[in-house]
Amino acid sequence: MRHEQRELEFKVQLSKSDIARLNRRLSTAKLVSGRPSRENLRSIYFDTSRHCLREMGVSLRLRRQGKSWVQTLKADKGLRGGVSNPIEIEIPVKTATPDLGQLAHTDLGRAVKKAVGQAPLRPVFETDVRRTRHNIKANGSEMELAFDEGKLKARSKTRKLCEAELELKSGHIGGLLETAERIFAGSELELSTHSKSDLGYELLLGAKGETQAVRDKGRTQIRPSDSCFQAFTVIFAAVREQVMTNCRAVLDSTDPRGPHQLRIGLRKLRTALRALRPLAKSSSLKTFDDIASRFARGIGNLRDVDVLISSVCQPLESVAPDKAGILELRRALLQHRQTKYKEVRFNFAGADWSRLQLYMALWPLTLGEVEGIQRPVLDYARGILQARWKKVRRLGRRLEELSPEARHDMRKSLKQLRYLSEFFAPLYSKQDPRPFIEKLKQLQDVFGYLNDVYVARQLRSLPALNPPAMSTAHFVLGWHEAEAKHVWRKAGKAWKQLEDSERFWK
Repeated sequence: MRHEQRELEFKVQLSKSDIARLNRRLSTAKLVSGRPSRENLRSIYFDTSRHCLREMGVSLRLRRQGKSWVQTLKADKGLRGGVSNPIEIEIPVKTATPDLGQLAHTDLGRAVKKAVGQAPLRPVFETDVRRTRHNIKANGSEMELAFDEGKLKARSKTRKLCEAELELKSGHIGGLLETAERIFAGSELELSTHSKSDLGYELLLGAKGETQAVRDKGRTQIRPSDSCFQAFTVIFAAVREQVMTNCRAVLDSTDPRGPHQLRIGLRKLRTALRALRPLAKSSSLKTFDDIASRFARGIGNLRDVDVLISSVCQPLESVAPDKAGILELRRALLQHRQTKYKEVRFNFAGADWSRLQLYMALWPLTLGEVEGIQRPVLDYARGILQARWKKVRRLGRRLEELSPEARHDMRKSLKQLRYLSEFFAPLYSKQDPRPFIEKLKQLQDVFGYLNDVYVARQLRSLPALNPPAMSTAHFVLGWHEAEAKHVWRKAGKAWKQLEDSERFWK
């Protein structure tokens, strides 16, 4: 009899050619210990006619193993960024008939038995796969890599299954991350977002619609009683969701909101990583930040073109003296955007994107192994916010003396302080962080416009500008440079209001 236990698995979607390529990589990297094992696995999933188990977020399956059957109950089975960490109970049974009575020794089993009541359990779908298992030992950790090839059947519907699961059997999560990077990084990577049971219900009941670009909700659901580990786990989950959702939006459409929200997500990711530097002094944190920085560069280049189109040129279309020139300039910008958009799509098939996905999925789990990570987040957040505020204040108090480079540094510091304030705002609900954040945004808007004007200098170097477009580009740039002088006069007042506002973390 087995009691409740948790698995930790990393799952990716594959094709047959992927499996052949990964087998070659396993051989070259000399990761595998011993010979692989192969077996055919037939699994039948059960539920009531009203799908009671699905509503509970659990799955119940019977799997044929040799001449016997194993009954498995899983909860918390959702996949987040390719990572599955479910509660699992496995019990051998004699026939292909569920026996909830054998699960009654656990809280989960009793809850399922009570929810099902007298309703009969019936087969709803099944999987039939050929599984190849490899045992891996690396960096003091033992893992199992399984390749599953087969199909999922629900009534008269079928769909192919081809995926890999890397499960940590013993050791540390850092070993799982390092091994996953050696196996999967360096080529296009598709993280699994649905468990086999979720895919089965989707096939049975119908697929979901497409995901579109989303804006981050701003506040994370952290609590004053949380440890740093608990709080940063929530923060990284929210940031990862923003990055992954808007990554799909960028790939699925040319809507400029996708690159904008993706760049914000990547900036928030890097802000969270830097906030952890005093605690997680590891080479993997720097590696994570470097990968995010390189990938963000391409997204930033695309977003800069969108800024040129929507914020720099479009507001002047009605007042430009040469109407033909402004149309030619817009045409050149749209053509330039197509080039940058292709570069971004190319980057999504590259090594940095696959590594970034791996780190977003697995690196936050390694925080549980960091010494001191269980300290209260309330005190830690106060120190991080105060340190960032000191840098902003040091620059703000000599605002009129700032060089262009120092202004750029001020803009980045304001962004980081704002993101940190939004991360940690739920910890200080009694002090109401909103007035401080609003003043922060007002000053950030000033520096944001100055940065847009700096980006506008790219207009002069756009490829294939004809004379009317080049003349209009000089007009647009001159107009904004003159406007920037007026906007800069607002900086002093905005800074004074921010400096005088109450720091909510004190």
